[in-house]
Amino acid sequence: MSRLHPTGVPLPDGIASTVVASRAGAPSALVRDGAVHLAYRDHRAAATVVARSEDGVRVEVVAEIRAPATAGRAALVVTPPGRWRLYLDAGARVELLEADSPEGIGTASPATVLEGAGSPVVQSHGGVWHLWAAVGGDTVRYASPDGLVWAGQEVALAAGRISSVVDLGDRLVATYDDGEHTAVAVPGDGFGRFRPVDEVPAAPGLRHLAVLALPGGSYQLYYEATGPDGVPEIRTEVAPAS
Repeated sequence: MSRLHPTGVPLPDGIASTVVASRAGAPSALVRDGAVHLAYRDHRAAATVVARSEDGVRVEVVAEIRAPATAGRAALVVTPPGRWRLYLDAGARVELLEADSPEGIGTASPATVLEGAGSPVVQSHGGVWHLWAAVGGDTVRYASPDGLVWAGQEVALAAGRISSVVDLGDRLVATYDDGEHTAVAVPGDGFGRFRPVDEVPAAPGLRHLAVLALPGGSYQLYYEATGPDGVPEIRTEVAPAS
């Protein structure tokens, strides 16, 4: 069963889980109009896909974007006016695709918004957009008034790649990959900066954890794990409200 880390972040146990997609990984997720929407790497199609799920488990792919085999996680967001954006790891750069619907992302024209970065996590706080991206083995944070032009590069987490930033109301807490596992980082010096809290991995063997807050206070967790056949798969668990 999922559990709460002492920081308040829900974590999966990798046992009480359901497979969402096989030969796939690096998920991100959001809730919109009562449905879960996911972006993840589909290794069969050699693409990043956008998918919709009415129950959080069974997915329907609605858009497919070709991306290099080295591409990492993409970030799927919806702007306040209702525009859909996919921040795509295109291999050593982040590209933006924007459309009126998730289906439209598949035919949108990409625009490069960051060079030398990948696996973005994108959120809006206080009217400012924040993007955490992998640069080498670190995570770097950028800020933007519109999510299009990014500035203010600073190291947000050294020696770790952030996979999810969780808003707990009074603070932000991050989950990150240390290479092969998921670990937790607490607020550091300055907004959007973090420091590791665990001496050991919080979720051994699990990678690319996406923590999705649901109405009512519970969480849907999506992450990448290695299946019994040795290939990556996306799994999900529900964490009850604390």
